[in-house]
Amino acid sequence: MILCSGESLIDMIGEDGKGIMDSEYFKARIGGSPLNCAVGLSRLGVNTFFLTKVGNDYFGKKIKQFLISEKINPDYIFMDEQNKTTLAFISLSEKKIPEYDFYRNNTADKNITKKELEKINIDDIEMFHVGSLALIDGNTAKNLSEFFLQIEKKGKITSLDPNVRSNLIKNHDEYKRRLFEMMKKATILKLGEDDLKYFDPNISFKSFVKNFKREEKLTILTLGERGSIAFYKNKFFEVEALKLRKVVDTTGCGDAFMSGILYKYYEFGLKKDLSNENVYEMLNFASKIAGIVATRYGGASSMPMKSEVENF
Repeated sequence: MILCSGESLIDMIGEDGKGIMDSEYFKARIGGSPLNCAVGLSRLGVNTFFLTKVGNDYFGKKIKQFLISEKINPDYIFMDEQNKTTLAFISLSEKKIPEYDFYRNNTADKNITKKELEKINIDDIEMFHVGSLALIDGNTAKNLSEFFLQIEKKGKITSLDPNVRSNLIKNHDEYKRRLFEMMKKATILKLGEDDLKYFDPNISFKSFVKNFKREEKLTILTLGERGSIAFYKNKFFEVEALKLRKVVDTTGCGDAFMSGILYKYYEFGLKKDLSNENVYEMLNFASKIAGIVATRYGGASSMPMKSEVENF
């Protein structure tokens, strides 16, 4: 099974083209980068578990019910009696650029404990994916990063998508130290251009790969409408983005891309020695899923079913 982990929250979606400040109405949608990825995997037919913590409130119960309805195993969805579920306000600006504002002070997703992680049987995990807000601060960041490294030491497939939200990071040095260690170890690492600039604004993708000694590991950089590039086994790969007539909403595209990469890696038998054809197939499949999501509104709810991908 694939275990995805990280924040789960409620996306409050504002009015298209008005941004957060000028939106008067917001629609509640289930969200969170790793959650979107988990839904994407489940809809592609993969046995998926999700590790997260939500408040034992209306929103937390809504998230858990949604994940169960998506055929995601809820065994590691922990409920917090003291803290509330995280909210994120999102709206597209006039230029179709997503604006974000998070409400996550003392929220449940920051409080996953070691005792809760001890309930997970690592031997059952075939692949572990983590990323985004969960790695910023709180007990969750510390405990999940240690859990990630523990799983990696056991020879399991590990996947990391930092999905950096720099405006939420208070201790940048501590955050970078945590992420640097994980990025060196991850079997699969996906970065966006903003992630790369955050970690080093003056570095090239190739130099980044070399600095983190990832020449032999799969490292991917997404470039939005310009496609994606990857480095693996000392080889460079480049794939164009899916050509679309109209882009509706880019929210969740990166998560959809990640689900496509993990799905193909899983389909290839979780082998640690991919062929060049495997890498190209992964990138093209991931780009296709991201393209489909760009034609829809929302995050988790926009992830396509396997039949939709095949017929698109």
